Amino acid sequence: MAALEVHFEPFLQLADLGAEEALIAWGGFYFRRGDSPYGEWRIVDDEELRRV
Repeated sequence: MAALEVHFEPFLQLADLGAEEALIAWGGFYFRRGDSPYGEWRIVDDEELRRV
């Protein structure tokens, strides 16, 4: 079985801003190469996360 090619893309977002406060959100998404012959990247579903 070939190894999966996986990429993690982090993000940081200013979710809300007040006069004296800010709400910052962070996280990320995992992508893997698709099954097509062109190798497009596709997002990894929650059910697949344990395998990557």
